[in-house]
Amino acid sequence: MRSPTENVPHPIYDDLVREFGDVVAEAQVAAEFMQHQAARLLGAPDEGRQVRPGMLP
Repeated sequence: MRSPTENVPHPIYDDLVREFGDVVAEAQVAAEFMQHQAARLLGAPDEGRQVRPGMLP
Protein backbone atom coordinates (compact mmCIF):
# COMPACT_ATOMS: atom_id res chain seq x y z
CA MET A 1 0.00 0.00 0.00
CA ARG A 2 1.35 3.41 -0.93
CA SER A 3 1.37 6.34 1.46
CA PRO A 4 -0.30 9.59 0.36
CA THR A 5 3.09 11.30 0.05
CA GLU A 6 4.36 8.75 -2.48
CA ASN A 7 2.23 10.35 -5.20
CA VAL A 8 3.64 13.84 -4.54
CA PRO A 9 6.61 14.78 -6.77
CA HIS A 10 9.87 15.37 -4.90
CA PRO A 11 12.10 17.17 -7.42
CA ILE A 12 14.98 17.80 -4.99
CA TYR A 13 15.06 14.15 -3.89
CA ASP A 14 14.78 13.00 -7.52
CA ASP A 15 17.75 15.21 -8.46
CA LEU A 16 19.80 13.77 -5.59
CA VAL A 17 18.94 10.21 -6.63
CA ARG A 18 20.02 10.95 -10.19
CA GLU A 19 23.27 12.49 -8.99
CA PHE A 20 24.26 10.14 -6.15
CA GLY A 21 22.08 7.05 -6.56
CA ASP A 22 19.26 5.92 -4.28
CA VAL A 23 21.20 5.78 -1.03
CA VAL A 24 18.05 5.10 1.01
CA ALA A 25 17.19 2.01 -1.06
CA GLU A 26 20.81 0.80 -0.93
CA ALA A 27 20.87 1.24 2.87
CA GLN A 28 17.63 -0.75 3.17
CA VAL A 29 19.08 -3.61 1.11
CA ALA A 30 22.27 -3.56 3.22
CA ALA A 31 20.25 -3.57 6.46
CA GLU A 32 18.13 -6.52 5.31
CA PHE A 33 21.30 -8.41 4.35
CA MET A 34 22.86 -7.70 7.75
CA GLN A 35 19.68 -8.82 9.54
CA HIS A 36 19.75 -12.08 7.60
CA GLN A 37 23.44 -12.59 8.37
CA ALA A 38 22.96 -11.81 12.07
CA ALA A 39 20.05 -14.24 12.32
CA ARG A 40 22.08 -16.94 10.56
CA LEU A 41 25.19 -16.37 12.67
CA LEU A 42 23.24 -16.23 15.93
CA GLY A 43 21.41 -19.42 15.02
CA ALA A 44 17.96 -17.88 15.11
CA PRO A 45 15.42 -20.72 14.91
CA ASP A 46 13.17 -18.80 12.52
CA GLU A 47 15.23 -17.08 9.83
CA GLY A 48 12.06 -15.61 8.30
CA ARG A 49 11.23 -13.46 11.31
CA GLN A 50 11.98 -9.78 11.33
CA VAL A 51 14.94 -8.72 13.47
CA ARG A 52 14.38 -5.25 14.89
CA PRO A 53 16.84 -3.10 16.82
CA GLY A 54 16.65 -3.92 20.51
CA MET A 55 15.15 -7.40 19.96
CA LEU A 56 16.88 -10.33 21.54
CA PRO A 57 17.34 -13.42 19.35
